[in-house]
Amino acid sequence: MLTKYNLRNKYAIITGSAGLLGYEHAAALLEVGANVILTDIDLKKIKHFKNKLENIFKNRKIFIKYMNVTKEKSIIDCKNFF
Repeated sequence: MLTKYNLRNKYAIITGSAGLLGYEHAAALLEVGANVILTDIDLKKIKHFKNKLENIFKNRKIFIKYMNVTKEKSIIDCKNFF
């Protein structure tokens, strides 16, 4: 079933990554081959999630970036990061 959702060499950005489902969404995307970009205003928590995910998904790229989705400048700054 996972081959149906192959996201190898694709990137997924997850907003609100420090929230209730951020970690689970990231793990699911990593499981089907995606690289993920975790964004949130809580950098401490997404750094923690990144470390946990890197221990499980060793061959995937995981990035973290501060982003406040209620502020247009923050979204633009995040976009320019990549």
